[in-house]
Amino acid sequence: MTFHKKIKSSGYGSVPTALKYSSKQKQKALNPGPQYMVTKDFYTQPLPMTIPDEISILREQPLHKNAVVKLCYSPLGTKLASISQDTMISVIKTPFFNNQLEVTSLGGHNGPVNSLHFSANDQYLITASSDKSCIIWNLKWSKKGEKLLVLDRLKKNKTAAVSDPLQTPTQQQQNPLLPDVVRRAQFYYQDKLIAVACQNQVLMYQYELPD
Repeated sequence: MTFHKKIKSSGYGSVPTALKYSSKQKQKALNPGPQYMVTKDFYTQPLPMTIPDEISILREQPLHKNAVVKLCYSPLGTKLASISQDTMISVIKTPFFNNQLEVTSLGGHNGPVNSLHFSANDQYLITASSDKSCIIWNLKWSKKGEKLLVLDRLKKNKTAAVSDPLQTPTQQQQNPLLPDVVRRAQFYYQDKLIAVACQNQVLMYQYELPD
């Protein structure tokens, strides 16, 4: 295609003439502003950081009797949970500065807690213990610390609200206890399943929590 006349530009490809020579454009050309880049001194120079006095309570108030071995942040960042070599779980409401270190202590295991994992909606916490069991905790602020489900059998498990009846030897054989220490448990597949690591196998459970 050949044009026999000159095509006038629409002006979208460049700065309009009225702005090209304006005082603001000249000022930007003379002072382009700081250029942000990573230099060789970026990692050697410490970043400026101030720690408010309110956070010092974390160093002064122990959360466990023994050394903390694991920390876990909830997916939405509203809670920080910790476990130790004791049988307790500590859940801290975050951010610390607004909540003055509000701590919820969860006790229900008879052995050291090996792992902890939050649900995707921040409302539940599952813990695995050396007492051959897992517990799902309610972390809704209206019922926080409530024990919802105890998982300690290979097949059918009980909710915490229902007491475990005495089982006959035949029933115990059909639904035995978990054979060994539970090393890890976590929510899986958008919280629809629970994955439990026990001995040399991973057990997958479908569960339903009480209202």
